[in-house]
Amino acid sequence: MFLLSKMKFGTLLVCLAGIDTAVAICLFWPTTPPVVIQSVLDLGEVVEGTEVQPVLTIRNTTSQPIRCVGADEACGLGCFHAEDLPAVIPPYGELKVTLWFGAPSLNSLRERKAIGDRAENEMTFYFDAKGHARKPVKLTCKVIPKSEPGMIHKNS
Repeated sequence: MFLLSKMKFGTLLVCLAGIDTAVAICLFWPTTPPVVIQSVLDLGEVVEGTEVQPVLTIRNTTSQPIRCVGADEACGLGCFHAEDLPAVIPPYGELKVTLWFGAPSLNSLRERKAIGDRAENEMTFYFDAKGHARKPVKLTCKVIPKSEPGMIHKNS
């Protein structure tokens, strides 16, 4: 006898049982989660004191709509916040979320004892998908100095 059953999001149950025996073997393994979001978003180099608007893609791998109810703002080494939320991700569809990032000054990074000239924060997105209500995303970039007129900036 072979039994295949989808339990909660992300878990697949397979049971094999012999007719002549009282032994059943059940295996569990993860399947594709209902919400797929990259765990790290690296913005590359950002000039200190400037604003950038990267776009984060969130995918729905289910046949049901999933609502992204919001995201917390991340302010520590630079500030991030998400725009256009809450929003519904259609079945098997994707949602493009515009983020806003304000790069800190290099002095601010040094005062806060950042590692090198990197600004890093974690932002959590919240969903109505059972068992997958929270998804953290690490946001990072290298902050570079402003160039003064006539000054040539050399990337390190």
